[in-house]
Amino acid sequence: MLVLFNNFWIGLLMDAVQREEFESIGGGIDLWPEVGSRMMLRLVEGQGLAGGWVEVERGRYRYAVDWTNGVTVRTIIWDYLATETSWLG
Repeated sequence: MLVLFNNFWIGLLMDAVQREEFESIGGGIDLWPEVGSRMMLRLVEGQGLAGGWVEVERGRYRYAVDWTNGVTVRTIIWDYLATETSWLG
């Protein structure tokens, strides 16, 4: 099965206002990830995905997921490059 995304955006985070707007992502619900994964450990420690950013490697890569209207994933790479991919429900 081929699943296509509805929206994709990539750009540079230029100033504090633009960064703050991009980083204010909605929330959603915590979903149970695959057993044994890093996300499972985060969930057990009380650090699920809902309403926050997951910092994979400090200063290099972080992401946030929003389930408010479909699924939206935002990423920030090197604190400079931003992406957003959306799959509408």
